Amino acid sequence: MALMMKDEDIIIKEPAQYKTASKWKAFKEEAIACMNGIKGKHNIPLAYIIREHKASLGNPAYQSDHHRIIVITLLVGPEFDEDNRKVFDLLKSWIINGPAWK
Repeated sequence: MALMMKDEDIIIKEPAQYKTASKWKAFKEEAIACMNGIKGKHNIPLAYIIREHKASLGNPAYQSDHHRIIVITLLVGPEFDEDNRKVFDLLKSWIINGPAWK
């Protein structure tokens, strides 16, 4: 299945169902790519919900505005709660029949 972004003509490919534990790395990368293309509240890519949480020292240089907004978006508040539920629902639909859900 593919998701169509509302404000653009870009089609985001969902990851294949995660059914085999040995395919975790590929699934993870596909899921991150998909979340980078799906926008949540305030037009922020949902990848901010599943980002790695690294402490940054000083004023880091970001690869792009896209990367910066993912890194700096706060993980609190009603918008975060709504985006977090959306990410959970997406992940659940992708893993429910595999080893990660059991």
